[in-house]
Amino acid sequence: MNTEAQCTPSRSSIMTGGYAIRSGTHSVPFGGVADGLTQWEVTMAKSLSAAGYGTALYGKWHLGSQGGRLPNDQGFDEWYGIPRTTDEATWPGSVGYSPTIMPPEQIMEGRRGEKSRNVKIYDIEQRRLIDAEITRRSIALMERQSQARKPFLTYATLTAAASADAAQSGVCRQDRQRRLGRHASRDGSQCRADAGCGGSPRHSRQHHRGLRERQRAGVHQAVGRLGGAVARPILHRVGRRHPCAVHDPLARPDSRRTRQ
Repeated sequence: MNTEAQCTPSRSSIMTGGYAIRSGTHSVPFGGVADGLTQWEVTMAKSLSAAGYGTALYGKWHLGSQGGRLPNDQGFDEWYGIPRTTDEATWPGSVGYSPTIMPPEQIMEGRRGEKSRNVKIYDIEQRRLIDAEITRRSIALMERQSQARKPFLTYATLTAAASADAAQSGVCRQDRQRRLGRHASRDGSQCRADAGCGGSPRHSRQHHRGLRERQRAGVHQAVGRLGGAVARPILHRVGRRHPCAVHDPLARPDSRRTRQ
């Protein structure tokens, strides 16, 4: 794949193994314009599905937001997540936002051969919750496929890397509400600009540093849970088949075997 400077072309390269410009996904699309992979493109999910793999995507897609270009149209057996960018979670609560001009982004889900459906509006509250749901669904699918002894592709695209985890906006609440004479304190509560901290640059830096620290911690926790779900069946199989070779960190101390 070829990593690009933007989200959409990088995701396109991951899915296709080719340059994004060949699939019509050379840059992040603007709202209201045609977007998505060309429908004749062969994705990794299509190739693996043809080879008998179960395929699922949970999280951010951003490779087509209309029917015919969603994950269940591009080789995935099922999907749950957002079709476009996570930045749109800030729109419903923004001053002057009108859903009649630009409808809010929806969390969606769908299955192969069926039309994807809207689940709920993707707003700030759902932005705080979605990565936990992505992780839960990903682990559940891996466990089902492992127990059935069937190969699978689980594409878990966490959203935390795209915006800060507490304010979930990419910009401090202080910056959004400066015109109102208010800003966010370090713990996320509202305070008056004349309350002592005054919206200083130092306050803003501390606020953003705290958001990024919580963001990294959330990503590390989710990735750790996903990695654990992948490792458990592998360690179990290796331990059963190779009695002289394995140290299983998930096993009880009295059941571990070491090389003689």
